[in-house]
This record gives sequence, C-alpha cells and structure tokens, in this order.
Amino acid sequence: METKKGKWFIEPIGDVSRSNEVLIKNLKGAEGSTHQCNDGKPHYLYDCTGYTQAKSFWDSRRSLQIDIRIWFQEEHGKIKPHKFLLTKSPVAIAVKKQITVVKAKRNKPKQPDNETDLFDNPRH
Repeated sequence: METKKGKWFIEPIGDVSRSNEVLIKNLKGAEGSTHQCNDGKPHYLYDCTGYTQAKSFWDSRRSLQIDIRIWFQEEHGKIKPHKFLLTKSPVAIAVKKQITVVKAKRNKPKQPDNETDLFDNPRH
C-alpha cells in the first residue's frame, strides 16, 4: 500500500533505551540520525525501508513493548508525523457503534401497552 513516494522514519519515544534496542535489532543494526522536522524541532529518527515496515512496527508496538512515532517525508518536503496514527480501525469503529446502539436501547423509556392503563387497570 505504498501510495506515496518518499521516506518513512521511526522515532523512539517513552522508554527510549528499550525502543532503541528493539529498533536496532529489527532494523538490522541501523543507526538513527537527527533530522529537522516540520515542528521545527530536531528528532532522532531511524530510516525504514517503506510504508510496510513502518506500519508493521506501528501495529506490533504493544507486543514489542516499545513507544514509537512514525514520520513521513514526501520527495523533497519536510518530515511530518504520519496520519494513520490518528485513525481508528474499521473494527474499532464498528464496536463503538454497537455499544452506542445497545446503550441507546437500554436508556429508551418503556411505552405503555394500548390494552392497559398504567394507573387504573393493571394487567392480570
């Protein structure tokens, strides 16, 4: 799904020593380097081979027990944080919709039957 041409980067955050160790091991001993990014600050980033590798690290960050941020640079543009970090998966959206529907049904007030009057004639 590499639709954009450019470079992909991974930035270790949080427990940086743990993240650095895992990234170096899995990126075949790659060395990171400091890059100036679109926020005007320098960030220590590791080069990725492409979208697939960056997404793979992002998807397995919990199992690898690392905190990372993914960055992308189009052709000769500035390095920017990548947006898939902020989107929810289709499964998460579906689950949230189901929960909302169930809550809405539970909170709906009960309507009286047409056959009974709630106060004068209880059903036997």
